[in-house]
Amino acid sequence: MMDGLVDALFKIPPWTVVGRLALACALGAVIGFEREMQQKAAGLRTNMLTALAAAAFSLLSMHAVDTVDAASGLSDALRVDPLRVFEAISGAAAVLAAGTVIASRGQVSGLTTGVTLWLTAAIGAGVGLGFYGLAILTTLFAVATLALLARLEKRREE
Repeated sequence: MMDGLVDALFKIPPWTVVGRLALACALGAVIGFEREMQQKAAGLRTNMLTALAAAAFSLLSMHAVDTVDAASGLSDALRVDPLRVFEAISGAAAVLAAGTVIASRGQVSGLTTGVTLWLTAAIGAGVGLGFYGLAILTTLFAVATLALLARLEKRREE
């Protein structure tokens, strides 16, 4: 029984885990850098850590499923649902996002920063599960959207 448990814990090679965590940090940094340049509350470190946390939780989720499957007799007693991890990641990111939103005198600010944190969590989760292409494309689309719309908003204000 113990051999199956050990095998399940190491199904993903350690360097793959390191690579996924590093990529999550890097993609979070890309979005965080853009936010930092716009002088927003949640910048480089916050977005990097959000992506890293989501990747770590995704990796842990995969290991939990593998561990329960490998431990004979436990799979019937325990119900492992990896989608619950995404619900938890999304919920935690939403709490972070809510902390960046400020409503004052009929004006709301921080929504874009908030949704950026939520999106960064999704990117980190994707990297954690090995969906590199999706995570990279999502990052590129996010930065393009943020940069393009920032320019359009500045032109409108002029």
